[in-house]
Amino acid sequence: MTLLRDAGLVADRAALDDLYTGWSRTIRQAAAEGRRLRLRGRGTKDSLLGGHRATPDARVLDATAALGLIDYQPSELFVTVAAGTPLVWVEAELARHGQALAFEPPRLGPLTLPPQPGQLDDGTPRPVRVHEWHAATAGLDTVGGTVAMGWSGPARPHSGPLRDHVLGMTWINGRGQLLRSGGTVIKNVAGYDLSRLMAGSMGALGLICEVTLKVMPLPAATATLRFDINQDQALAAMNRWAGQPWPITGTAWFDGTLAIRLAGARPVVRHAVQHLGGELLELGHPGEGIDPGTAHDFWMGLRDVRDGFFAQAHAVSQFDAAVLKRIHQGTARPEASPDETVSAQQQDYLAAVHRLEKGRHHRLWRLSLPSTTPALPLPGNTLIEWQGALRWLLSDELPARVREVLRSVGGHAQVLHTQSQDSTPAHDATDPAVATIHRRIKQACDPHDVFDTARWTGAW
Repeated sequence: MTLLRDAGLVADRAALDDLYTGWSRTIRQAAAEGRRLRLRGRGTKDSLLGGHRATPDARVLDATAALGLIDYQPSELFVTVAAGTPLVWVEAELARHGQALAFEPPRLGPLTLPPQPGQLDDGTPRPVRVHEWHAATAGLDTVGGTVAMGWSGPARPHSGPLRDHVLGMTWINGRGQLLRSGGTVIKNVAGYDLSRLMAGSMGALGLICEVTLKVMPLPAATATLRFDINQDQALAAMNRWAGQPWPITGTAWFDGTLAIRLAGARPVVRHAVQHLGGELLELGHPGEGIDPGTAHDFWMGLRDVRDGFFAQAHAVSQFDAAVLKRIHQGTARPEASPDETVSAQQQDYLAAVHRLEKGRHHRLWRLSLPSTTPALPLPGNTLIEWQGALRWLLSDELPARVREVLRSVGGHAQVLHTQSQDSTPAHDATDPAVATIHRRIKQACDPHDVFDTARWTGAW
């Protein structure tokens, strides 16, 4: 644990136990007073998942004070970490040992590494001061928030979802009880696996304190291939390759280009490159420190929801927000028929006013559906991942229509990047049978309804 030990980030067991005791007391007091708590890390998901979605009188319980690496055994392929520890710091420590989190969780905050010790005037090492590494955590994704969000990156079809990599957890339920479930190996659970239940719960079931995650070795070799094909051809190719023994760890199609990432043993990757064809963008060996280059940056941008597609979605959302503000203030320009005297910029603005007055906001949708589903009959720009099972849609189509189309193919739609004035539920209305299960789980974990569920609008 060299990197984090040097930074003073090995957890203090006694301090963590005292912290958890205080959190348990706060939760029990909230239950007794009938108040709601909104569990929150450093807020890195707010802009994407809708930070305005919260019960107005809910009090924020800041969970970032639980910092530090608790146990890391590279030879045993697991790491245990306090939930408030920055995800990028943990991944940096794993990388020093040639390991990684194979499910590639998105990192929505900065990718800042921990501060390292300096030197005093006499040349002796100066340890990192407590306030320095607390300050350095600002805006960084926490491990607990990452697990609570439950998202996985491009490697999900190959490595499995985040929940499959959660081996154990310490958490506090709505009664204020500190619970421990799971352990440090995969086959260690008798009865209900509560650790995996917490993955993706978005703070609705309990406060995550510590997490044990499975880690995996970095691949010996990687390669990225590019194919210039349309959406139908890309979907057919991805599904065909999914049934064949190729070491594909990432797929992405957008605007006529399909990229696939190969990773594994060097001979296997080279054989796949020769057989699959396409344009080779990069062939590298992480263990030799080869510059990752453009292909690596692309996959990391996709993983971290920062790629050009998402930048466009953010820009469009900001533009709509600015126009909406003027409409609500009554300062939007009146409609006019574009003619020769109106600039292209003015025409775009007038068209946006007309569109937004009809309720057609641009929304970023995260669509989960069967991978074999053909191209969806929806307007807008589409980015396809997970061999067709995950599709991002930037569209001004009405939410009811988007959800109707997804239901017709057996899929699920989640809306992201919404405006604060947008009342569109984040999730589809849950099937009644599933909703009953949700309510029973919520009742068992949080009988006093302490934890805010506003982020899960549409699912409870």
